[in-house]
Amino acid sequence: MTRYDWPRSPRNRDLPAQRAGHLRLFRPQMDPETIADPAPLPTRSRRRPRAVPHNAPVGNRHLWFPVGPSVMTDGQATTRPNVAGRIRDLQVEPTTGERVYAASATGGVWYSQDRGVSWRPLDEWRESPDRADVGVIANALACGSIHVVAWGGAADGSADEVWVGTGEHIGDATAAPGGRVRGVGFLTTGPGAAGWSVVKGDAASADPDTLRGATIMRIVGDPGNPQQLFAATSRGVYFRPPGGAWTRFAPWTTGRPVDVVLTRPAPDRVRIWVAEWTKLPGTERTNLWVTEFTGPAATPINPAGLVFTNVPLPDLVGTRLAMAASPDGTKVYVLGRRAKVAADTGDHPPAQLWLVNATA
Repeated sequence: MTRYDWPRSPRNRDLPAQRAGHLRLFRPQMDPETIADPAPLPTRSRRRPRAVPHNAPVGNRHLWFPVGPSVMTDGQATTRPNVAGRIRDLQVEPTTGERVYAASATGGVWYSQDRGVSWRPLDEWRESPDRADVGVIANALACGSIHVVAWGGAADGSADEVWVGTGEHIGDATAAPGGRVRGVGFLTTGPGAAGWSVVKGDAASADPDTLRGATIMRIVGDPGNPQQLFAATSRGVYFRPPGGAWTRFAPWTTGRPVDVVLTRPAPDRVRIWVAEWTKLPGTERTNLWVTEFTGPAATPINPAGLVFTNVPLPDLVGTRLAMAASPDGTKVYVLGRRAKVAADTGDHPPAQLWLVNATA
C-alpha cells in the first residue's frame, strides 16, 4: 500500500494524519511466520448475494504488502490531475537526448535509453543504515538530486560517471508511506565500477562532516572543469575538487542552502550561486548569494578568502528557491514566490521567475 491507496473519496484531498492512522491499523506489525490462521468468514443468508467471498489466507501465504506503483486521483497540482510519485531531479544526455536519469523521492534512480519510452531501475543500492546508527529515518532509495559528470558512449549507461544525492528531508522526517525521509550520503558509479559506492556515509563518530542522515538537494559541476563539484545539502555547501574528497565549503556560513549553480563569466573566473531557505520560528528567510574565484579553469577552487554577497530579488517572499543557469553562463534563472498584490487570487503568493545577469 502506498500513500495513494487507502479508503477515501476519490475527489477529496489526501489527509496524511488519517492515512497514517489507517496504515497503523492494517499494516502488519509482526513477523508473518507468527501470524495465526484467520478465522473463517461468517456465512450470511442473502437472497441475492452481491459478491463471492475470497478464500482466507492459509499460514503465511498471501501476506505480501503492495507498495505500488499506484496513482492518486485528484492530486495536489493545479486542475487536480492524477499523480504518481515525486521525481526530484532529471539528467538528460545533451547531444541526442536519448538517455535520461530520473531521481525519485523514495524509489531510487531510474534510467531510460529511449527518451523515456521505457524505464528500468538502477537497483544495485547499498543497504539502508540501521536507524539506531543514523538517529533519524533514512533510506538509500530516497533521492534528492542526480548529476552526470561524464556521459560515456554505452547505450546502457555503463560508461557514465554518475553522482546521486540521497535524502529528501525538508522539515521533520516522517515514516508515512510516500513521506520525505533523509539519505545515506552520496552514491556514485562510473566506468568499470562493480556497482554503486557510498561516499560521505560514515557514522558521525568516524566522520564529523558525514552526510549520513542528511539531505542532498543539488549536485552541480563547474562548466570549465566538470570534475569540480558542488552540492547543496541540509548541512551546508559541500565541495569536491577534481579527484579529491568531499568537504564542507568553508566560506558558506549563512543558513540552509537549497540549490547551487556555477557559471563562468570568463575562462579564468567562476561564480558560485547559492539559494538559501532557512525556516525560523514564525518566519522564513530566503536569499540568493554569490561568490567568485579567479584562476585558470584547471586550477581547483581555493576557498580561502572567498566571501558570499547577497543578490537582492525584488518582492521576494519566504519560500524555497530553484535555480538554473543559461548554457552560455551569462544568466541565472531563479524560481520562487513574490509578495501578493491586490489583484492576486488564491491562498499563496504567486510564483515568480527572476532573471539575474551573471556577468555583472
